Amino acid sequence: MAVLKKSIRLWKRAAKKDPDIAESIPDIDINGNDFGLPGYRLTKMPYTDPRILFLGYYTGCCERTGGDFEPTIIDAVSTRKSGFYTLTHGNEIKAHSWVWRGEGGQLVVDGWESKDSAVTSRVLISLTKLIGDTLASSRYKEYGISDILLGRSNQKFNISNSFREARRLASRYLCENHYHDNKPNQWLVRCIQKPEKFLIHNPSKNPGSLGRFLDLSAEARRNDVRLG
Repeated sequence: MAVLKKSIRLWKRAAKKDPDIAESIPDIDINGNDFGLPGYRLTKMPYTDPRILFLGYYTGCCERTGGDFEPTIIDAVSTRKSGFYTLTHGNEIKAHSWVWRGEGGQLVVDGWESKDSAVTSRVLISLTKLIGDTLASSRYKEYGISDILLGRSNQKFNISNSFREARRLASRYLCENHYHDNKPNQWLVRCIQKPEKFLIHNPSKNPGSLGRFLDLSAEARRNDVRLG
């Protein structure tokens, strides 16, 4: 009953419009034939779909109202500055990832969750690469995405070693409505454009601390943190 009441309160204060496009999550539509799962489809979950409050119930994780990762739900629903990419079969939700924007224009696929046996590491690797290819197209230029990053997925999946580790490219900040992993577990899926600056996080000093902005040009070359 407490979860239901909390869900109703959250739904009542849901954002009614999208933020500026440079802060928002792009719509996406990828057919399962393209990543080895005919009949499946990847889209952005509409903020008006009440199932967004309970995604973890469908995918077997705590990313739901009343769960440990409830802040991701609150942020998506109340601000629309983050959201969820969901993999569906018909009307059934089979997998999902929280998706958020970094301070330097990054788009972060935070990590995949699923309890569908058909959703394997190989499928998710192909799907994640397709997300990178799709969002790198000129159609999405106005979103100002600098990089596509992948966070740590459910431990049953072996996805991250298919991508280049990019812990220093990820903007990491903690505030009331955001939860980001304290450990530097993010990988570079696709480099789209070069931002003028990025936020460097130094976990050796304080895993939860704010980073500091650095000029990217010289720092990136010195530390080889980018592709291309």
